[in-house]
Amino acid sequence: ILAANSWMQHPVGVALVDGKPVLTSIWAVLTNNTALAAIPHTIAGAFAVAAAVLVGVGAWQLARSRDREVWRATTRLGGVVGLAAFVVLAVTGDIQGKLMFEQQPMKMAAAEALCHTEQPAGFSVFAVGDVAGQDCASVKSITVPALLSFLAEGDFDARVDGVDDLVTQYQRRYGTTYPDDPALGEFAGQPIDYVPDLRVTYWSFRLMIGFGVLAAAVAAWALWATRRGRSDLGSWPARIALWSIAAPVAANSFGWIFTEMGRQPFVVAPNPGGVDGVWMLTAQGVSGMTVAEIATSLVVLTVVYGLLAVIEFVLLRRVVLAGAPKIPETGTRDRDASVLDFAY
Repeated sequence: ILAANSWMQHPVGVALVDGKPVLTSIWAVLTNNTALAAIPHTIAGAFAVAAAVLVGVGAWQLARSRDREVWRATTRLGGVVGLAAFVVLAVTGDIQGKLMFEQQPMKMAAAEALCHTEQPAGFSVFAVGDVAGQDCASVKSITVPALLSFLAEGDFDARVDGVDDLVTQYQRRYGTTYPDDPALGEFAGQPIDYVPDLRVTYWSFRLMIGFGVLAAAVAAWALWATRRGRSDLGSWPARIALWSIAAPVAANSFGWIFTEMGRQPFVVAPNPGGVDGVWMLTAQGVSGMTVAEIATSLVVLTVVYGLLAVIEFVLLRRVVLAGAPKIPETGTRDRDASVLDFAY
């Protein structure tokens, strides 16, 4: 799935034959540099969620003064894994940012709601105002000078093209209007808007980073609070740790929202260094299904996944409330103790 999605972000291993893309190398698809960055990034995001569950449940159980040895070890394991996952996420995220600057410059500009080209370009930490407006003068932003240039190209003095200049470049290379094809419906012959929804891309990018940092901070706190044999974490910190399980889930979700919304209006984004013509506008990828068919599919899938979510929550809650299973005092004590030694 990630290799296929990465191909849609950066099509490789393909040739244009009679106006249609034809796969020439599956190996090129599987070793796509976009995929090689996205796969460890996604896996690390999954480990971040697992780590948050360990920290949240472990801290909550410690606050209830139950099986302190087991739950302290659980909390510390979650802290270690959470911080390790954050490091991998940061490194692979930096790689993805540099690839994005090269492969999808409009997505890079959309992440910052960067209206005009800057050199060097600062990184906007937070903005007040309508980031979707074409006139950036109305937006007040807290900015780290030159940081965006470094994130884009590893050079604090690099030039980062803004939305205005990129629109002109995209129009020159990919056209100004949709094909006059009846299959495109209302889009047929209309001007192409190459600018993604800047409100969604700007804020989803920051929420992704913010929730990721929050998850890492809770992991670091878990290790600090349980250092040198400590296990008395307090009621409110434990509750916060339990609720913070949602942080990496939210970070992963906002990351995918940014990834997919940032490539609009393309369903297959063009590869600037690839084969001309191997790209597809989202309007061209719309299926011929009726509204009723789409609505039925959406409702059924939502209900099924909703039921599965409720069942999963109930089962997990039952397991968590039950606590740790009792360990026999003879025969397995030495082995079990060795497993928990790392916590001390």
